[in-house]
Amino acid sequence: MTRRPCTPAARCGLPALCGVCRLIAKDPAFAAGFAPRPAVPVWFDQPGRTVPIPAPPPVVFAPTKPRAVVTVAAGVEGRRLHAASGAHLRRYAAEADADLIVLDWPGLPGLGVTSKFQLSRVLDLGYEQVAHVDADTLCRPGAVDLFDLCPPDEFGILDELPWHHSGDGVVAAYHRFRARSGLAPLSPLPWYGNAGVMVFGQAHRAVLDPPAELWVEDSGIGRHCSEQNLTVARLHDGAGGVRVRLLPVAANLQSWTCRACGGEPFRAAPRDAIFHWSSGGGGGGGARTQRAADIAAWAARFPWP
Repeated sequence: MTRRPCTPAARCGLPALCGVCRLIAKDPAFAAGFAPRPAVPVWFDQPGRTVPIPAPPPVVFAPTKPRAVVTVAAGVEGRRLHAASGAHLRRYAAEADADLIVLDWPGLPGLGVTSKFQLSRVLDLGYEQVAHVDADTLCRPGAVDLFDLCPPDEFGILDELPWHHSGDGVVAAYHRFRARSGLAPLSPLPWYGNAGVMVFGQAHRAVLDPPAELWVEDSGIGRHCSEQNLTVARLHDGAGGVRVRLLPVAANLQSWTCRACGGEPFRAAPRDAIFHWSSGGGGGGGARTQRAADIAAWAARFPWP
């Protein structure tokens, strides 16, 4: 299937094998949702507001290596996830000859994703290169070395746009974020990054510095991805002259992206993939509270020697 399936300009050519294509053929109302729309789709408009972002505190840590692996374990859920994934992450950092830093600043109350704005403070410690992985990831033995995937002057992030379509709301939420933030429209969208795994260096402060304020939707994906949308917008707009390196799928294999897994995320995963429970438990669409148990189960299946 093509990146943007079921549009007049990009048919996948396999309608008999594609459930979405079959629905489009049978249901004109459903097909209307895939028709070409303006860059900022008004029918997806959602209420939101601009919120002030508190300044994150400095990171108190004494570096011992030129590179660091960093995760954020803030709040009850963040600590639960790190309890399941942290031992693997510590071994992964050691194998990469990097320090491990665990951040716990909670960010703006009620908006936990803003805790990632403390990542910029890690650069204040002088690290040449930093690999950030969310607490809901599992770095198995033999997982790809993130530091090998891009040099320190490039910002590494996975493009998840190939797994999105015009009806899932993620791309529309990003266009709304740009519009509400006073940024120029960007169409067609070249790529859309997932901030659960990122590799960056000293050249990328302008991408990571916390904003004074942030547009946040009241609910839904536009709220959950508000911090990510800012990061992606800064990368798209070339903040600080940034050079972007799109990471391979193995660097950030998300639980909801496997189309051949039969309801079991990661069943068809390559051996060097870093697993990321970026949606929910079970097959990727379950309750997010199930993620820690899923991570612990997979960690037991793939122990570090």
